[in-house]
Amino acid sequence: MITALVLNFLLATSYTANAQWSNDPAAPMVLCNATGVQTGLKAISDGGHGWFTFWIDRRSAQDHGELYGQHVDSAGYASWTANGQLIESVPDSNMTDLSPLLMPDGTLLVAYTYQATNGSGSVIKVVRLDADGNELWAAPVEIVRASNGPLGNINSFGRLKTLLSGDSAYIAWSYTPQGGNSRFAYERIAPNGGVQFGSPGNGVPNTDYSGQLSIHDDLAGGIIFVAHVGIGAPLMAIRMNAAGTAVWPSGLLVSTNTTGMQYPYASDIAQNTAMVENGELLTVFMSGGNLPMARYDMSGAFVWTPTPYFACNESHGQVEPRLVVHDGHFFVGWGDNRPPASNEDMYVQKFDMDGTPLWAADGVPVIQTNTYIPTPDLVPSDSGGVVATFDGNLLGFAAMRLRSDGTPAWPAPVLFSTVAFNPFYEARVVLSDGEGGVVSFWETAGNDLYAARVYRDGSLDGSVGIADHTSAHHINAWPNPAKDRINFQLPLNEMPLRIEVVDMLGATEHVIAEGNSIATNQLAAGAYTARIHTAGKVFTARFIKQ
Repeated sequence: MITALVLNFLLATSYTANAQWSNDPAAPMVLCNATGVQTGLKAISDGGHGWFTFWIDRRSAQDHGELYGQHVDSAGYASWTANGQLIESVPDSNMTDLSPLLMPDGTLLVAYTYQATNGSGSVIKVVRLDADGNELWAAPVEIVRASNGPLGNINSFGRLKTLLSGDSAYIAWSYTPQGGNSRFAYERIAPNGGVQFGSPGNGVPNTDYSGQLSIHDDLAGGIIFVAHVGIGAPLMAIRMNAAGTAVWPSGLLVSTNTTGMQYPYASDIAQNTAMVENGELLTVFMSGGNLPMARYDMSGAFVWTPTPYFACNESHGQVEPRLVVHDGHFFVGWGDNRPPASNEDMYVQKFDMDGTPLWAADGVPVIQTNTYIPTPDLVPSDSGGVVATFDGNLLGFAAMRLRSDGTPAWPAPVLFSTVAFNPFYEARVVLSDGEGGVVSFWETAGNDLYAARVYRDGSLDGSVGIADHTSAHHINAWPNPAKDRINFQLPLNEMPLRIEVVDMLGATEHVIAEGNSIATNQLAAGAYTARIHTAGKVFTARFIKQ
């Protein structure tokens, strides 16, 4: 009996030490809260129902960043060393960037950069790990070292990216030669650690004055760079074939017929690119306060003409687009400052593959809350839906699942965390949980790392969920403010029987419902509350009539 009790106690304390998903937004699951700074967090799926996370950790010294990692299973339990497993440490050096990649055999490649503590002598290396975080090569493979060579006298590297290509991987980075401007280069590494080009890598032509960067498979063994390059704010795509030769040496001007990329064009949050169908790429980006979209094929020709189409060009400002290709459609989410936003609200639009919007014009409001420099994110859900995430300075870090028709699946946004644990600006990773929900790993302003999962049913631990068709008492309305018409975002299968509009003085007017909308041209300018009566429920929505 004593042995059994001791065993049960040890099992219980072991699980506690390794954490699990929290069901309390005021106390999200700790991924790492070691002393010192944890930063540069990256997370990827393990190919099943768990996630690998990696970060730069300065627990040993403020000027000595080391590479740490952790594996988290579907229940939120950490399977590597508690508070993070040391992966790589270079004496008298500081890690500066990293990029993990899951290989087809379930192993991991992690590319990382480091430099001397005095800021000189940058190096890029790659380590290969098994699923338990153990190294598989005798030593990390060096990709490039800062030196005076064919690409110039290079001192530092940045913007590290990795991309799967067959059973090999591409590693891309930015570099700045002495007296020059930031440019791009890359290397291809085989499963045995062999490289294709050798140091200093293969330079990408016409990428002077480079900024944000994403890389993509060309389906023929090559790589496509989509990035801000050049003076001003142009967005370019440059294709390099499997041999390392530029197929589009002058680049494709993705931002054709626009004013170019909107600030922050140097950041990865300024554009999103994904493969749609027929081996074609779709890019949505910030430009002039709107969200242009360009679709192009592997010959470097635009598919949509005239280019661009728009995800949204409503008269207010749209920023930080997120693109999801899913279930034969694509979805774009973004931050939007149109009234009644308190700084920004999050909107989403669904498109068919021809670029035709399928939901309300200019998008559906998803999360409306007080915000300060929020970051929208979007991941696929099941049944043709998506999950949107957004952080507010009153609400906290929140998620909302949308059904395929654009209606909310939950009565209200579900919190990953309260404001006290909000992500530090965009320092978060948001991923599908593979079961219709969403998982996030993030860094706080206090430089600790946290994680939370919102299940498909809107619960935080998978135990007490919200029925998919549960109706909210308060719903969104758009466009808001309205001029001639307002639309109500009713839950699925709810139809309005009558609608009342109440002004700020309490005066009530019955209006005729036309589907899920009403005409507002007869209303005086001002603020209103609509009461929508269905077969068994009453919903409310606030709106402003201009």
